[in-house]
Amino acid sequence: MTTANVTSAGRGDALKNGSFTARSQLAHQVTAAALFCLRNQAYNSYKVEAEAEGNPATPFNDWCTLMETQHPQFRYWSKTFNLEVLFFQFLQSQREGNFDLNISTLGRIVPWIFSTDHFHYAKWLPVHVRDLMQQQHHCPGVDIEFRVGHFVTQKTTHCFSKMAHDHVHEQLILMLC
Repeated sequence: MTTANVTSAGRGDALKNGSFTARSQLAHQVTAAALFCLRNQAYNSYKVEAEAEGNPATPFNDWCTLMETQHPQFRYWSKTFNLEVLFFQFLQSQREGNFDLNISTLGRIVPWIFSTDHFHYAKWLPVHVRDLMQQQHHCPGVDIEFRVGHFVTQKTTHCFSKMAHDHVHEQLILMLC
């Protein structure tokens, strides 16, 4: 981000360390939008070339798979884009209080946790996901409350403003100090 003159070196470090949540989310949005646009531009260029040569264009998803197998850099950016989308889905599940989306997203995060070598998360996140999936059988009352959206807290009346309980707790501690 610093090299591209999007932000200063100090703010770049703050983004990397997660010091500013809103700015970090904006950086994720910019990254996802840029990757989305670049991938679509590359596909549109491919379609123009294929049609100019009189060949039918490969469908978009098949083209992406082909590009991932032929070009390691494309595979890297594709995985980066998929991880960004996963981040936004997790954020959406928290902000909307959508418990089913939360479980599904957490389950799809598990392989990423293993690949980034976060030992404790890799050990306990699959257990947590399994427990959340089985809680309707073991604790039906809790499951009903979670599905209504009570696994997060809403501090304001604004829509899309719910927060995980641990974040609310951190904010309350900061207010008290």
